[in-house]
Amino acid sequence: MNRLCILAALAFANAALCQTQWSAYPQNADPVTNNLPVARSGHVVVAVGPTRVFVHGGQTSTTVSTIRSDAWIYDLVTLTWTELLPSGTAPQRTQHMAAYDPLRGKVVVFGGSSPTNNYHNQVHEYDVVTNTWAGPITVAGTAP
Repeated sequence: MNRLCILAALAFANAALCQTQWSAYPQNADPVTNNLPVARSGHVVVAVGPTRVFVHGGQTSTTVSTIRSDAWIYDLVTLTWTELLPSGTAPQRTQHMAAYDPLRGKVVVFGGSSPTNNYHNQVHEYDVVTNTWAGPITVAGTAP
């Protein structure tokens, strides 16, 4: 059974007020491809607006050959997955980090491990509006 589960945690100074709750969301397959994302770990999940969640990469088992480069959007209103088929080359990564830049409409992806078992300090960007990957991006300063 495929399920999307989201952990919501509310933390307060008083530990007695701290609440944690799991919620299982129904999910509908992509209406064009009829696919759902495969189960994975080491992926990034980023909110790209008030009702949409972006999922990228990760791996489907403990072997490096299963590291993925696919990307998906989950719509929290329609409860539907959309498989993204962007232009450009998506990084094949697991254990990476990402953040959404709402001013530019881009998901910024940093680091992670690739199928060659190398760790990277590269930056890639996914443009939510144009459905395009760019990178590695040249950045100023010394990379971590």
